[in-house]
Amino acid sequence: MTLAASIKRAITTATLSLSCTLVLAVSIAQAEEVIDLEDASPNLPGWAAYGPGPGNQREYRAAAKWDVPFTVTLDNEVFHSGSASLKCETSQDAAEMSPVPPTIPASGAVTIRFFIRTSGVDSQEGTFVVSQIDSSGKSGKGLSSEKIPPSDNAWVEVTWTGELNPETAGVRLLFTYKDLPAGARVWLDDISVKSAE
Repeated sequence: MTLAASIKRAITTATLSLSCTLVLAVSIAQAEEVIDLEDASPNLPGWAAYGPGPGNQREYRAAAKWDVPFTVTLDNEVFHSGSASLKCETSQDAAEMSPVPPTIPASGAVTIRFFIRTSGVDSQEGTFVVSQIDSSGKSGKGLSSEKIPPSDNAWVEVTWTGELNPETAGVRLLFTYKDLPAGARVWLDDISVKSAE
């Protein structure tokens, strides 16, 4: 092999190595955690909900166990993308309906994105809360509360970007609607957390 050919080969190898490194760095920076409802089990493992319990006090339990005054189920007929969404539906008037997805791994600066759709909610806003969870699974310092705009039977995209505390290992999201009439429905789909750095 000539000297010129050796130099050309070394430059090509170095360029390829640099390209692979840049692609890897971009992939890491754009890592995204997604809650995939298409593969979710009907008993919704990891999902929970808040709502009124006996005596109308606030209660927390597994999402699939809610039966009164609302239910939480997978919906294969109404979805933003894919083949399923999460549907919460009131069977009677409800003081509160708050589905909670499983904790999503997250740290640093993140962008949280989801799509939500409502029906029979009387054009009211909802509330979206980001709770920061530490490595032991406990809620850490830092809580952000944002409004969810009314949707009136159309999918609405909601995006939130923020810097998480250094001890944060994940985020727990809470989607809340209050004072709902019987027959009100809320759908959630395409929930994701992505590095914002």
